[in-house]
Amino acid sequence: MLRRRSTRHRSPAAGPGRGRSTSDGATARSRFTWLDIARMLCGLALAVLAVGRLATGSATWHVVATWRARASAPSAPPALSEFWRPYSLPLTFSPADLSRYTGADGAPLLVAVDGQVFDVTRSARLYGPRGAYHRFVGRDCSRAFAYSIWSMRGLREPCSADLSGLATEERARVVAWAEYFARKYPRVGHVAHVTQT
Repeated sequence: MLRRRSTRHRSPAAGPGRGRSTSDGATARSRFTWLDIARMLCGLALAVLAVGRLATGSATWHVVATWRARASAPSAPPALSEFWRPYSLPLTFSPADLSRYTGADGAPLLVAVDGQVFDVTRSARLYGPRGAYHRFVGRDCSRAFAYSIWSMRGLREPCSADLSGLATEERARVVAWAEYFARKYPRVGHVAHVTQT
């Protein structure tokens, strides 16, 4: 008897995949689709833009303007450390002189790129004895900077300041790295390479 009553009161619209019936007889969906998720994300993005506009006067929260200002503003030249105050810069370093600046005994960390010498002491975690780029410290490894940033070849080959035989693109990479170091680190001199006869 109980079985008859339960089957008799079951709605004909109910069943697997058909959803639930509402009081007015319509069927309601019970699952989210990708379209529902996309609509929610778009609504959230619009809400963030609207709140940004009301709170800061800019829908992008002034982020784009800040990035543009940083990119176009000339940066201040990197500050020299106290170590270099008694010296008349720029200095001329021989390869032997340069090899003394590896951070040992309180000496600064120097890296030479395209004949220019930069004090990278403030990035000791990268260039210090346990840093990933310590092999570039205290010598001119300009040729290693000629390789693509994704190429491990520059890290495997021995250091060399010889840029002869480089393609135009490789030479441009070395110049770009020298410009990068000039923006980020103080230039303290240049390397006087001894030519072998």
